[in-house]
Amino acid sequence: MTGNDVAAALTTLWRRFSGRRWNDPQFLDDVARVLGVWWCYLPMAGWIAIASRGCPMEELRVEDAVNAAILQAVGTWRMTKGIYSVGPVPPSDHMSERLLGAFPEWCMYVKGEYNFFVSLESDVHDGRPELRFLLDFPDSLISIPVHIGEWTVEEGLRRASDEAQKSAFNILGRILPEGPPGIIPLVKSLVGVVDAITAPGAIITGRGRDRPGNPEPVKARGGWTLFPREKVRVWNVEGA
Repeated sequence: MTGNDVAAALTTLWRRFSGRRWNDPQFLDDVARVLGVWWCYLPMAGWIAIASRGCPMEELRVEDAVNAAILQAVGTWRMTKGIYSVGPVPPSDHMSERLLGAFPEWCMYVKGEYNFFVSLESDVHDGRPELRFLLDFPDSLISIPVHIGEWTVEEGLRRASDEAQKSAFNILGRILPEGPPGIIPLVKSLVGVVDAITAPGAIITGRGRDRPGNPEPVKARGGWTLFPREKVRVWNVEGA
């Protein structure tokens, strides 16, 4: 997928959820300032509110959670628009809180064996950190959250699954189907790629002297705000 393809897909998804103030960047910025931490642009609670048009928790549907997961990835990537090209790297079986201070941007789109969005989540209730993947397959988008801590990938997936089942039972009165088989080796591969990008020795290069980073606040009418990057930027990752 090229930068233009990603931008076009983002535009299509964003329009799908359009509606007055729900796709207003100023609204997102306001919510982010209330709920967010510096390494998370907007927690899932905000994206769920947007995807469900602000409906009460007891009226949420499964589709709202699915749509919120898509919005969380593409809406956060919209701010930075970075595509990361990474060569073959070994899988990783270790989750680490080191990731919380190591992401070069709020959300990355990674091209490699698998194409995926990856970002960080801070749970609005208890501040629990998560690594959130949105896999970009030709015919589908699949969201995979993994809880971050000093444990294995399998443990991070188990904790995320337990939390999802608890939420589904509380809201829907039933549990969700089990995840697809083979998900653990897949996620280990994805975590290995994230480790390569965020490693202290990683060399990330683009065009000229440009470097990845989140947009800086800009003084605008009505106060300080954040504006999305205007162009898609491609980054090559080496030396990890």
